[in-house]
Amino acid sequence: MTALNYTSTAGDPALDRAFEAALAAARAGTEEPLSHLVGGEPVAEGEIFERADPCDASRIVSRARQAPAAVIARAVAAARAAQPAWAATPLAERIAALRGIAGGIAERWVELAGVVAAETGKVRMEAVPEVQEGIDLIEAYCADMEAPRRLPHPARPAVRGRGQRFCGWKGSGMSGKGGLGPHYLPQFMREQSRTVMRVKRRKFGP
Repeated sequence: MTALNYTSTAGDPALDRAFEAALAAARAGTEEPLSHLVGGEPVAEGEIFERADPCDASRIVSRARQAPAAVIARAVAAARAAQPAWAATPLAERIAALRGIAGGIAERWVELAGVVAAETGKVRMEAVPEVQEGIDLIEAYCADMEAPRRLPHPARPAVRGRGQRFCGWKGSGMSGKGGLGPHYLPQFMREQSRTVMRVKRRKFGP
């Protein structure tokens, strides 16, 4: 099947059929609400909420659980407990782990696109590229982490900056951010905007 992105203008009959099947499966919903995942273990706690199909409010496409304070505290504690081992993991192994996640998404990209469409109402030409974008973002960060020559300092296990902790290194401007911290995309976009403004100032003045 042909991969799609946000600039694609032509479809693929095989992809169309696979997407329609995935969308139908997603719209069928699930009887059991999704559980939280804390430290690799499912936690079925919290009030259940439902998400309706934007195309048909009478159709419930997913059920999940709100996170009570106790579950949030357990998740934070589990993340803090796991962080030292992740920080001590060699960069190459971290990159391999992230690429493994991207590979897992890629194996189920049509299925996930069906879920995106069912929960948001997005059409195929938006839902499929959205999943692909997640894969591309991970690969972009991995590629940046493999290019330490672009960094102002050598890669190191963790960098704290502006109140955020990143799993890998933190570059500047267009050099990218390594790892997936809790606010990695907004931080990335903010840094990109700063870089654009610096370039404009140099070229056109204040």
